[in-house]
Amino acid sequence: MKKWILSIVGTLLGVFLILVALVPTLLSTDAGKRFIIGKIEKATHTKIAIEDLDLSWFGIQQVDAFTLDDGKGLKVTFNQLTSTCSFWNLLFRSGDTGETKLKSPTITIQAKGPSVKPETQKRVAKEKEKLGKVWSNYSGKLIVEKGKIETLDNGRTLVSVQEVHLEFDTPKNSSSYTVIAQGKTEQNALSGDFNIHVKTNSWIEGEAQINNFPVWGLDQVLGTLNPKHAGMLLAALGDTLNLSLRVLPDQAGQSMVLTVRSPRLLVNLSTSYQNALLTLVNEGRIAWTIKPLIGNVFMEKVPLKSDAQVEIWLTVVSIPLKDHKLAWRELAATGNIRFTGGRVFLEEIQQDILVSDLSSDFHTNKLEALLDVTFNGALSHTSPSEAQFKGTATIQNPLDKMRAYPKFDLNFNNLPLALIDLWKKSDSVKYLGA
Repeated sequence: MKKWILSIVGTLLGVFLILVALVPTLLSTDAGKRFIIGKIEKATHTKIAIEDLDLSWFGIQQVDAFTLDDGKGLKVTFNQLTSTCSFWNLLFRSGDTGETKLKSPTITIQAKGPSVKPETQKRVAKEKEKLGKVWSNYSGKLIVEKGKIETLDNGRTLVSVQEVHLEFDTPKNSSSYTVIAQGKTEQNALSGDFNIHVKTNSWIEGEAQINNFPVWGLDQVLGTLNPKHAGMLLAALGDTLNLSLRVLPDQAGQSMVLTVRSPRLLVNLSTSYQNALLTLVNEGRIAWTIKPLIGNVFMEKVPLKSDAQVEIWLTVVSIPLKDHKLAWRELAATGNIRFTGGRVFLEEIQQDILVSDLSSDFHTNKLEALLDVTFNGALSHTSPSEAQFKGTATIQNPLDKMRAYPKFDLNFNNLPLALIDLWKKSDSVKYLGA
């Protein structure tokens, strides 16, 4: 009797092990492929096509001729994907992925795709939540060969990124990673290219050179992936981007030189990093034309109604690095910020104000403790004449929500009393004049 029971248990265990061993083979059949496609389509609300699928417990995983179409203007294809990732790690989406190669991937975006209803977006978001983690304890190497990104309008190519070669390497049991990216771009007969080689350890090290990068095309990609961000990148930078970044070791530690040039943004910064402290080496400058779409992200209560010019000059900056993150609360800085030509809307009184000029000198030895500001400027309401103002402010604990009221010294010349009347619902103009 005992032998009979052991025989049954042994047989069942053998059958179970055989079935487990056959899982990759079963999933590689047409029926298994249809099962996988169905699961992905249900979770992502897209149409998937796979010509061939070859999975193995210990061999190479391979996908041939893959196509994804979301029906809203986004289409992703690739000729072949191979990976040395074990099927066990693939099944549980955890651990080392080995070396993964993606050959000839193409992302095609229709500039005028069908609109997506809000309820559809919410349903897709809930389905994505059900998917859970993407991958835990990730390590491995991803290689993309001959990649391509195109933005189309009625079959006409507006922007293209071609000959893309990408390598992303994250060694096992290491917090460092290496990124290599190369490619060529074209937008409205304007050719560009990019070459990026960056690695991280305790700090970033590497070089990046980007020439005439088509921001409009990248903005279309981001807008398709997340409609809330549509137009943001284009508004921030303009239609092209030129960037030069060098982060290299020197005698003191590491030096970083960053230059950004685009139709709306100019950045010149030179810094040094040593002893876990990032400091400004030469005077830095940031000049930015702020569009309302960008400005109102930071000015919700006083929305921007027109383009404004902002220029920041930095003479002293130092900020510690803790746990691979910049400790902004301990920032020490001295500089000037100037805001010109911006029309803002005061929601409380439903009126526009033109800030023709606002210049502010600032200084802090530790941002979380104290911030000193000296400012002057000019604004106008409905009258063509301007109101001039100047003053100083000392703000204790400026980053705290329950901070003490700042110490102010404010002087106005030619202040429009009509504006005060609207704000305080008073009759100053009646008794004192405009």
